[in-house]
Order: sequence, then structure tokens, then C-alpha cells
Amino acid sequence: MLHLYETLGWWRRSAEAKRVHFAQEVNEFHHLLVMESLGGDRRWADRFFAQHAAIIYYWVLIALWLLSPTTAY
Repeated sequence: MLHLYETLGWWRRSAEAKRVHFAQEVNEFHHLLVMESLGGDRRWADRFFAQHAAIIYYWVLIALWLLSPTTAY
């Protein structure tokens, strides 16, 4: 969404969305660090499930964004 707005010249519309997106990125980064320190990345099955769940989640968000960009956030 942010890249599309910037490409179309609507970058001012995305200022608040950028702040929210950055805060979510920082939160996700710290969450991953905690999960790794607790051993959440040691077993193959855990990594396999996490990778495939992320792919499904990605496509669900794309579908939501096509319906309503604000809903995807």
C-alpha cells in the first residue's frame, strides 16, 4: 500500500500508515528475537509450519487489501 501511494504521488496520505507500519515492524522484530531465544526455531517441523503459515497469511492480506486497503492493516 505504501509503495503504491508513493508511486502515484500520494505520499502524504501514507505518512500515518508509515508510522504504524514501522511500529509493527519493530514489534515483530522483537517478537522473533524472543521466540528464537526460547528455542522456537530449532525443530524442522516448527520452521516448516511457520514458513507455510506466513505464505498463507501473506495471500490473505493481499486479498483483504484488494477489498479494502485499510482493512489489511
